[in-house]
Amino acid sequence: MDLQQATEEFKSLLLKIDKMYVADFISWVEDHIEAADKDVYDQQNNSMVILDSIREELRKIVPVNGVIPSESIIPPEVGPNADCTSQTTAYIDAFLYDEEDMNSLGEDGKIHLHYCSDCFSRNIKPLTLVTHSASTAQIRYIFDFLLPDISGKNLLDIGSRLGAILYGAYLFTNANIEGVEIDKTLCQIQENIIKKYKFDDRIKIHHSNILNRSDLLQKADIIILNNVFEFFMPLNMQVLIWNFLHSHLQKRRVVLITLPSIEDSLKNLKTNINISEWVKEIDTTEILNTASYILLNKTPAETDLGNFHMYETL
Repeated sequence: MDLQQATEEFKSLLLKIDKMYVADFISWVEDHIEAADKDVYDQQNNSMVILDSIREELRKIVPVNGVIPSESIIPPEVGPNADCTSQTTAYIDAFLYDEEDMNSLGEDGKIHLHYCSDCFSRNIKPLTLVTHSASTAQIRYIFDFLLPDISGKNLLDIGSRLGAILYGAYLFTNANIEGVEIDKTLCQIQENIIKKYKFDDRIKIHHSNILNRSDLLQKADIIILNNVFEFFMPLNMQVLIWNFLHSHLQKRRVVLITLPSIEDSLKNLKTNINISEWVKEIDTTEILNTASYILLNKTPAETDLGNFHMYETL
């Protein structure tokens, strides 16, 4: 139930109450709001403690850059990230390390955040930082703000990697959750976490290429695509997968949450997909303003929350 529905339900309830008891009812609501807020806060706080515990555990087994040896990064050939060369780019896992963590790692010499554009000179420039995971703030944004109540819905994360989105979906929603991941080692890492934290009643991992799992697309109500193709596949494979998604996500309502936007993802690909006939982007401006302040006490321009885009298929 979203805010508008809740408001209408509350108004309807007030109309059903005998007028002589309305004031008493309003007073009762006011008295119980603080307790309800505390319950929600405690639940969210407990979820964050669990999420932080998972982060700490993964840090012990995953390289700082979040890229495991069995993976192969393919720097984009075209588009805004075509300048992300090995000389000017550093990979960091935003789920495992937030901004404060990165500063500490830099001070300790465990990562380098700058490069010298003229060797041995002081003409240094900041490295372009690329992450293939969502940060904890982005996870909270998706499940506490961006999406309505998705209890009982089927959520699919394509390219689930370390499982950050899956764990967040489990802790902050009551959805049925599935992840599809092509790398066997990453699947095993996810399985270990899911088993240890007893998430297996609502999370299922599939070691597969999404091209072989149209069945997952056909039952999904929400699909998340977080930086999943551009740095891992050549252009011809990206075209193939986007055409596959387009052909299997039509004629029923599916919510897509993507980073980058679908427009940016397809801009330099020859897919012949008419985006405006396939999906409609949902205006999240007000949600973003609220979430930026509550989660990070910043304006939207000062956060990376707005990098996520939400669509509905037509």
